[in-house]
Amino acid sequence: MHGFGLSNVKREAQEYMGDVDIKIKKNEFSVTVMLQERRQV
Repeated sequence: MHGFGLSNVKREAQEYMGDVDIKIKKNEFSVTVMLQERRQV
């Protein structure tokens, strides 16, 4: 992971049944975080 706390972001995304997509292109990178909403039954 890049080093800006992205390992923490990935861990939290997994906690919320989500995912992290990291794309690196030349000197740029983008991070997309997808989370699922927890609902109580």
